Amino acid sequence: MTSPNFTPIDTVKKNFGLYREALRANGYDPARFVCPMAQQIYVGANEEAGYREPEEACMSYFHKLASLLPKDVQDGKVAGDDFASHRRTQARLSSPDLRYDYLYETSVCYGSAARVTERIQMLRDQVDVDHIVGWFNFGNLDHELAKDSMRRFADEVMPRFTAAVSADPAMVG
Repeated sequence: MTSPNFTPIDTVKKNFGLYREALRANGYDPARFVCPMAQQIYVGANEEAGYREPEEACMSYFHKLASLLPKDVQDGKVAGDDFASHRRTQARLSSPDLRYDYLYETSVCYGSAARVTERIQMLRDQVDVDHIVGWFNFGNLDHELAKDSMRRFADEVMPRFTAAVSADPAMVG
């Protein structure tokens, strides 16, 4: 499972492809394995609410994550190579270039029910993701907003995918 909170979709697609190639190279049928992806999801009552309401919680989460990832050690020596990817992630998260509008367009799954549906469909089409793990209560999102988003997801987004699953027996695991 992956949770590419700010990883470009092309990189996610490449990584899922490498996973499937490794399965085939080791004698496994990739069709017998699931490819789940965890996503921060927020379904607003409309597009404006879906953009505006989760913004503070989203940025709070990413700033907190940046503060928790490994950095240089106190004596000025850099932590070992094992932490190189963590340091790169920490630098990206701490960068003033990490903007909410960028995350909204490329990473998180926020918006109206139609926009969230389109993003999930894009992940299915481009990356071949077959399971979405919804993360609805991210950062310091208000509990009532999270519950309302979950209700809208259940009522307005899920039915669009359950019909596809019911029509395609191969999707039922």
